[in-house]
Amino acid sequence: MRNRFRRGAAFVDPRQHCRPLTREERARVLSLAESLERSTRPKGGRNGVVSQPGLRVLRCLVLGFQRAADGLCCPSIEAIQKATGLARSTVCEALARLERCGIIKRVRRLARRIINFGGLARLTTVQTSNLYSFGEPHPTAHLLPTCKPRRSAAARLLSNLAKSLSFRAESAFRPETTIGFQNRGEFGGAAAV
Repeated sequence: MRNRFRRGAAFVDPRQHCRPLTREERARVLSLAESLERSTRPKGGRNGVVSQPGLRVLRCLVLGFQRAADGLCCPSIEAIQKATGLARSTVCEALARLERCGIIKRVRRLARRIINFGGLARLTTVQTSNLYSFGEPHPTAHLLPTCKPRRSAAARLLSNLAKSLSFRAESAFRPETTIGFQNRGEFGGAAAV
């Protein structure tokens, strides 16, 4: 039987990974992430190392989901999705970027649950939501590559084919248009004959 949880998931005591952040520490984490994003954003580009969705997810985690009393922050991906309005894949990519920069640390958690399976109570292990802790970005985070927009294989193939044939694909089938004043009078109406 296959495990239904990811590699690296473990039984975790939240007190080992979480600590409460003061207002100043929260502001520092957010401002360092924003300055890292600004400094790594290419000129005329939209996203740097952290990305705009990454900043949105970080604000949501730090200001919305982290408990002030003990620093516990363990929302599900669906809860982050609802709070930010982003798609699941965008949230996952944003979390991965934040983790690569060292701004968040993600711990996959396991829990024991009793489930009823056809009238039979069974103790099983399930993966629960991740546990997040926050810190300052790595000193070398600005050296991470920024994400470039990806083109599909079909678009690359068509582009290479058009280059090899040395013509532009969009101008090959342009219909000819004629602009003129055929049988038009002075005011745009039909000419009197």
